Amino acid sequence: MSRIPLLLTASLLGLTACTTVVVGAPNPANGIRQDVADSDLEIFGAGDGDVDQLVRNALADLNTFWTEQFPEVYGTDFVPLEGGYYSVDPDDFNPDDYPDAIDDDRCLEDLVDSVSGNAYYCLAGNDGDLIAYDRTLLEQLKNDYGPFLPAMVMAHEFGHAVQGRVGVDSDKTIVSETQADCLAGAWTGYVATDAAEHFN
Repeated sequence: MSRIPLLLTASLLGLTACTTVVVGAPNPANGIRQDVADSDLEIFGAGDGDVDQLVRNALADLNTFWTEQFPEVYGTDFVPLEGGYYSVDPDDFNPDDYPDAIDDDRCLEDLVDSVSGNAYYCLAGNDGDLIAYDRTLLEQLKNDYGPFLPAMVMAHEFGHAVQGRVGVDSDKTIVSETQADCLAGAWTGYVATDAAEHFN
């Protein structure tokens, strides 16, 4: 008999002797705290669905995070978004759900077309900067990837708000988008340390 099968058998037995059973939950946590009250932050056009509440909670936690961190990092107070937040269902748009100024606002003109399949930050609104999003997109992302993803989308858009306050102005999309991702990652790190009110 050849020594190769014997060596192979001995090696396999040796490897199995080195294994350990890992005990853990088969499903990771979804990142959403269950034991806290939901935020009541105003979002124009928000529906009663859970994705708008996820976004509301994320925006509340993002405001808290940047209010705490902005002075430490940039040496000045964080100024909250003045133009507000806008939830849009492009397939069921009702202008009565939004402020009258929507028609005259550079950031909100053609709101349905601008936000369809998208979320965006706009620096130049009439009443200040704002974030708008397609809630049907965020609902789809939540269903496909889990409830933390809409929060991450808001963290990215909020990253653009931080850029607007710091004066980061790049004509290279790759620079502004990756930096917004980086700033979103800073908030995600905060969430991972169990410091956020609505997410963990």
